[in-house]
Amino acid sequence: MSISEFITTTTPRPKQLVLSGSLPSDRAVETIRDFLDIPSYRVVQAAEHPAIPIGRNRATLEPADSIVSVYRESERLLTVDVERLRTAVTSEAEVIHTSGEGSGPTALIERIGENTFETANGTQLIVASRLIERKAHRVGGELHACFQRLSRLGGDLRTLAQYNLLASTGTVVHVYGLEDHSLERLEDATVHGGRSEELESSWLVAYSEDPTREDADAGALLAQENNPGTYAGYWTFDPAAVADVIGYMTDSY
Repeated sequence: MSISEFITTTTPRPKQLVLSGSLPSDRAVETIRDFLDIPSYRVVQAAEHPAIPIGRNRATLEPADSIVSVYRESERLLTVDVERLRTAVTSEAEVIHTSGEGSGPTALIERIGENTFETANGTQLIVASRLIERKAHRVGGELHACFQRLSRLGGDLRTLAQYNLLASTGTVVHVYGLEDHSLERLEDATVHGGRSEELESSWLVAYSEDPTREDADAGALLAQENNPGTYAGYWTFDPAAVADVIGYMTDSY
């Protein structure tokens, strides 16, 4: 396997957004849709969807709220206020700026489960990365992260401080990338520099509480840059799938 093969062998399962309650802003819906890589024709009003009973989206929310449900085929994954989900999919807060006891706003994303994307930008990947890094900080375990180039981490002092925090609090941290920076300020982490095209094109964050456990807390984001600033890939919270990714990185680098 390779990172590219992990991505291409993941089967997309189309999602749909179903709106109910008061009319949300077009911008909020577009932000959510873009993050989850859902085409506009898969966004519908509950009243227009014959398979979804009126009121099914509402759960315990007030009828006046703007409500969104995320469906995968006929399975409802999440029902939440539109603004809460919009906040979750735009949150770039680092672990160092959030409480270690809480899961942060991005925890809603985990309830959606595995997601594939073809045209994600860096901002979208940062949001998904922060969720996985926050899991590592909260539980501890093993974290593997590829930054394409080591200089990308070396030049980002906020993320560098975050990874130093993770390593100093017991998480085993491995960092990968094109070997173009010494990362002298990175402490207590193992650096895997290389000269491969795979490293240079890959954005990867993979965390597991324990890769040998089937019930471990885990999450992984895998993406490759297919055009400048544009990525295709997926994220998953399946412990076995994450263990496979960690095993590949450990064996290969």
